[in-house]
Amino acid sequence: MVNIRARVPFKVGQKSNIPADLLSFNGLESGKEHVAVIFQDADTKPAVPLVRMHSECLTGDVFHSSRCDCGEQLDETIEKMGEMGGVILYLRQEGRGIGLYNKIDAYELQSQGMNTMKRITTLALATISVILQKRL
Repeated sequence: MVNIRARVPFKVGQKSNIPADLLSFNGLESGKEHVAVIFQDADTKPAVPLVRMHSECLTGDVFHSSRCDCGEQLDETIEKMGEMGGVILYLRQEGRGIGLYNKIDAYELQSQGMNTMKRITTLALATISVILQKRL
């Protein structure tokens, strides 16, 4: 269900006042509120709209962490869609759904030299262990 719609100007790099409509919506399985950002440019709008599904990334999107390029990808998308039109679906599923705490733990494991698959396996086993301990 769409909750709120508002026109908001964006700023990326040297470009400012990139107009977009924000729509908040919920009703997905997570129960969280998500955002659709709609960029419209009638002059250069492609026949098939550009669409990006972007998972929330606090460390990359907001704090510009050098551990990921999420923020850079988002900025590039906003700039391109500001010119050509398109839609960003910003999904509130931090760390591809593992959550902020686990994502920060994953950064520490990355510092220890673990690859992505090993980090996910290690975090998943730790999470399962905590759940089982609570049930016992």
